[in-house]
Amino acid sequence: MTGQYALKVEGVNEQIQVGLRQRQRKKTAFIYRNNQDLHNIGYLHRDVKPGNYTIGRAELNELRKVYILDFGMCRKFTNEQGVIRKPRQAAGFRGTVRYAPISCHLQRELCRYTRFYMIFNLQQKRVRQPQFINELFPPPCPREFQEVLTYTDSLKYYDAPNYQHIYGIMRRALQSSNAQEFPYDWEMGGPTAYVLA
Repeated sequence: MTGQYALKVEGVNEQIQVGLRQRQRKKTAFIYRNNQDLHNIGYLHRDVKPGNYTIGRAELNELRKVYILDFGMCRKFTNEQGVIRKPRQAAGFRGTVRYAPISCHLQRELCRYTRFYMIFNLQQKRVRQPQFINELFPPPCPREFQEVLTYTDSLKYYDAPNYQHIYGIMRRALQSSNAQEFPYDWEMGGPTAYVLA
């Protein structure tokens, strides 16, 4: 992979946007605190993708609010007492093929940490074996991407991700790349501001 890489970490609600620019095409993946909040009440979204997020309305001064959409594939992963359910032997595929984590393609039960793979926009056609994931992050891609992946790979089904640790890694990537946090892509003055005009 060659091209320019940019990382933006949004300070509002600890929302993180990781932008990857390659050949003047921008692929953007989002991890939002919205998912953490959903996890905190015992649900997995199971269809995390850019199309299931939207920004707030400009006329309501909500351009820095991001909303999660489409809860149709959500699944409660805890019982009534808040205890995590045992993983099923085989879980049918749920989600969008392009954005689904590898474990979903392997029909394994999804858990909270598998959704962090969304950062990297893994595509089944490009990544067929988990051991090849490291090849997705050649220089000049921020080394922190690999650090997040290594951390999430260390988690087991019942483990709760340390969201603050992940946000900290991403903030460090922003700082080490000397990237400007503002304006965001969708704000006036941002790289794609013409979309809103």
